[in-house]
Amino acid sequence: MRPLLLTLLLLLAAPAYPAIDAMTWELGGLYEAACEYAEVDCTEIPSPLLIVTDFGRRINALGMYPLGTNVILLTAECTGRLADKTKCDGIVVHELVHYLTYLVYPKITSCQSEALAWDAFNAYVIDVKRYDLTRKDWIKDYPQCAQFQKLSSSSGTPSE
Repeated sequence: MRPLLLTLLLLLAAPAYPAIDAMTWELGGLYEAACEYAEVDCTEIPSPLLIVTDFGRRINALGMYPLGTNVILLTAECTGRLADKTKCDGIVVHELVHYLTYLVYPKITSCQSEALAWDAFNAYVIDVKRYDLTRKDWIKDYPQCAQFQKLSSSSGTPSE
């Protein structure tokens, strides 16, 4: 209930921006990429709604997945003509991985989800040859997650 309340407060306090049409943002391809990076079979999982909003200075993030929702929030900064579309696409992939992992692995910890989401972000930007965008140092923003910096398939994949 609390994440939903946070989402509603953010949406009410922010200027209104229309939801980005999947064709405009090409969410379909990003959703498929997130499914692949997260190693999740998404055939029965609907893609979430992508909403653009202005986080302002309230949140130091470009995107957010409010836990328990079917919504991904993306900063309005990603819609400007100077926005780095590849970086913003990577953020969408990152948030999609959060959405998928919380659906598929209900007992996943926030640190496990962050590790998987940043691995997906890095894989995406490497796949599109934007090596300058990799965030191998993501852990510095999440010191409580230090043990998950290097996930391996044997220890990092959450159990159902």
